[in-house]
Amino acid sequence: MSERRRFFRINDKVGVAYRVLTDEEARTRQEHDPQPVDTLSLLSRYENAIDQLLPQLSSPVMTELFTTLNNKINCVIAQLELDSRLVRDVAHRVREVNISACGMAFITEELIAAGKVLSLDLILRPEGNHIVTYGKVLDCEAIDGGFYLRTNFVALSPHDQEVLIQHIVKRQGSQLREHRLMIEFEEQSELQTALAVGMDKPSK
Repeated sequence: MSERRRFFRINDKVGVAYRVLTDEEARTRQEHDPQPVDTLSLLSRYENAIDQLLPQLSSPVMTELFTTLNNKINCVIAQLELDSRLVRDVAHRVREVNISACGMAFITEELIAAGKVLSLDLILRPEGNHIVTYGKVLDCEAIDGGFYLRTNFVALSPHDQEVLIQHIVKRQGSQLREHRLMIEFEEQSELQTALAVGMDKPSK
C-alpha cells in the first residue's frame, strides 16, 4: 500500500528554491547547501538520550543545571528555525507543480539539460513542512512562457518521503472534496435557475 502511495500525483502549489549543481558537485554532492538529513529524527534521538541520562545524575544541582542548559539549547534551536524559515520564505517562489513522492514537474525560466542534478528546497503549503533533497532532470521541454522541467527525487530521506506522501494524500482528499462541492454548487445553481425560469412563465 505504501508503495502505491508513492506514485500518487497531484497538481499543487509549493514553495520551490533550486540550484543546478556543477558536474563536479553532482559527482561528489559535496556542496555548501544543506545535505538532505533527517534532522527531526536526530533531535528526537538526542532528546531521548538526555531524558534517560538526567535521572542518573546524583546531584540535584547538576540535574537542574543540565535541564536548564537543555532548555536553553532548545530555545536557541527554535529561534534559529524561526530565522531560517523567514529566510526560506523570502528565497522560495511559489510554483504550480505536479508532484509525487518520487519526483515533480514545474515550469522554469531556463533550459536545463537532461541528466543535470538540482539541489531542491521545498516548502509544502499550508503546513509549512520543509524538505531538502536533490532532483535529477529527466527532460526540459520548451513551452509557451518557459520550460516544463521534470525531475526524479534523489536522496529523499525516509522521513521526508513520508511527510511528502502524507501531504499528497491530504491534498488529494481536499481537492476531491473541493471538486465535489463545486459540482454540487453548479447543480444547485442550475436547479434554482430552472425553477426561476419556470416561475416566470405565464400560466395558461
